[in-house]
Amino acid sequence: MPIIALNTLTPRTHWPLLLVLLVSLPFMIINLDSVPHIWFDEGLNLNASRVLATEGVYGLPDANGIRLADPAIQTGPPVIMLAALYSTFGPNLTVMRLLFVLVSLGTMIALYALAFRLYGRLAAFVLLLLLLVTPGEDTSNYIMISRQVLGEIPAILCITLGLHVLLTPAQNWRTQILTGLCFGVAVTLKSQVLLVFSVTLFLWAVYRVYRKRDDWQRWLIIIGTMALVYGLDTLWRTGAAVQYDTVTLREGIFIHILPFRALDNLREMGVLARLLLVFTICGGLFWVRWRMPQTHPKGVRQAEIENLIILFALVWVLWFALVSIGWRRYAFIGQTFTTILVAYGVALVWEGWLKLPSTRWLYAGLAAAGVIVGLVIYTPRFANPMGDQFARLVQYIQREVPAEARIVTWEWPISYFTDQNYLMPSTHATNQITAAVFLGRDIGPSPFAPLEDCPDYVLVGSFDVDRLLMGSALAAAETPALFNEGPYELYRIPAENLLRA
Repeated sequence: MPIIALNTLTPRTHWPLLLVLLVSLPFMIINLDSVPHIWFDEGLNLNASRVLATEGVYGLPDANGIRLADPAIQTGPPVIMLAALYSTFGPNLTVMRLLFVLVSLGTMIALYALAFRLYGRLAAFVLLLLLLVTPGEDTSNYIMISRQVLGEIPAILCITLGLHVLLTPAQNWRTQILTGLCFGVAVTLKSQVLLVFSVTLFLWAVYRVYRKRDDWQRWLIIIGTMALVYGLDTLWRTGAAVQYDTVTLREGIFIHILPFRALDNLREMGVLARLLLVFTICGGLFWVRWRMPQTHPKGVRQAEIENLIILFALVWVLWFALVSIGWRRYAFIGQTFTTILVAYGVALVWEGWLKLPSTRWLYAGLAAAGVIVGLVIYTPRFANPMGDQFARLVQYIQREVPAEARIVTWEWPISYFTDQNYLMPSTHATNQITAAVFLGRDIGPSPFAPLEDCPDYVLVGSFDVDRLLMGSALAAAETPALFNEGPYELYRIPAENLLRA
């Protein structure tokens, strides 16, 4: 199958794509400000955008001063766009999330176009359906993660655009720089992408140069441009900091990205299922190519991109299963690119082996089935009350708590929507807590003293560990709680109790 040019993506040919986009849009925007409930990582990204918009620096807010270039912020250039939105709309979660919904729709189009150029319309259509109806947690499900201020979807978009450029038949220094720019932006968006995709691209470049000696210049330009983009982003992030906290950053990497906990991860059914899926589909494709050479991609670029996607899926799932902390969110990007291969497998069986036609009725039937499955998966999620409870917490603090009040908490999102002075655990303390809770390490002495900076209030939120972390502050607080809905509890701490503590 030759490479299909992008100019063939016309509405008449690709009405199934338009149908899926139209059907998926309500699932992406209904109750956008409350589902899923705003949480820790979103709070970090939103606060970074607010600080950038109001103070002109890259960091996180704190009652004792801005934490310049805090390593906790792991999302890059999109923060700039969010900062611009904050300057225009203020702390508006719907607007912020809507930006990512738009990026998500663009990502769906880019993924569809990539699958279409590689394998044809049916595989591209199946890819979209699989993305939209594959269940998962709020941070490992395409629809739900599209509704959040996170870096995964933009990273997938950038990688996909880079693969499109690599598919261009005429490769020259301009296309190579453009490829490097796309991949370079991708690695600035997520630390997992920086590690896994960089390793994948390096391995692929070594292989390509080994097979074709004069290919070294091409890959040198791509990887060099990618490294330049990452270097400029790093300088921008740390330029305002007197001394970047490399110790805390390294600590976080060895807790989240490189803890090497294969024995623990391989006890999880979700990890084993992902390993089985990736190795089955990749092994199946190689078997098909061996037994049925006529199914092998005819175009050189097409074969290269397919093999690069296979390598990326394998490296990602091995990192996720054997090396990473094992959070399901960390599997999402690799899982998305694996879905391209799964969709091709479905199309190959239907059109190649069964010799069945891909009629309009087939596309309409698959779309209808997708809507039914989507309603079953997502309708209960749209009734999640935690987003509404958080909104009422914001309103209570804005109305009842003095603007000069000092509030100790670990609920990062609250400081984006209100103007009180918040005292948060440091990123070092967060790393220690994460290692204790998720890796079973001895936390030793408490890494955070909640009463140290004399707070007026204590707020506990959506993390169960909040109550342990804020134990001494809760012990010094008055009861009953001033606000108590769902997981959110706000207490006042009398000054005399601080003195006794």
